Amino acid sequence: LDSLLPLSPLTIFCGIPGTAKSTLLAQMYTQMSAGDSAGRDHVLIELPRRRIGVKAVVALAAEAFLTQTGIPDADAGLIAAIRRGRFDLDEVAASTSAWANSAGSCTIFVPNYEWHACPELDALLAKTVVAGMDVVCTLVDADTLAARARAEGIAVKVVCDADLCFSPPELQQLALFYGVEPTSAVIDRVERLTAGHPMMASVAMRALAGFERVVVNHNDVVFMG
Repeated sequence: LDSLLPLSPLTIFCGIPGTAKSTLLAQMYTQMSAGDSAGRDHVLIELPRRRIGVKAVVALAAEAFLTQTGIPDADAGLIAAIRRGRFDLDEVAASTSAWANSAGSCTIFVPNYEWHACPELDALLAKTVVAGMDVVCTLVDADTLAARARAEGIAVKVVCDADLCFSPPELQQLALFYGVEPTSAVIDRVERLTAGHPMMASVAMRALAGFERVVVNHNDVVFMG
């Protein structure tokens, strides 16, 4: 995670689905919110992995933002309207500056954004960054949102799948985690099979270790042959 810092006002993790980018964002949120971030608030907006309406996304995001920042002076009338679905996006966009001022320094993490991205929500994300809050989100293709943000003068950082591939030393650590001797032959084989893809490399190492399935019980992970 440290190798991905510093973030930009808008940071986009992009690439093919199923590569655990949303999981990475959640881990980054946990690490940064637990660390010393000079009083910066961190907000995690966990969108569902299925498409829902634009207003439902905004309502979910607003609720998460207000709950996690605890800002006391948000527009009560607008919040009531959002909770009832009786609002338009222009109202919310117009309130982003006031909410940003109330929240102070804030980084908003939006995993699973690729399920919901559309011009209206892209515009609202850009407005949020202009208002003074940083945004980190996931997309399959970053071009549309990145182009819109740059047109607004926003600095953008794009992290692609290739930036997240495991290097040979990381593959060695992964092998040790699964109890596989990290010989050059093993590392070369896994790298050839997976191109360093984190999820597929893990599957390959599990297979080499003789584990056929993984059982997760709360915080305990049990590998079973």
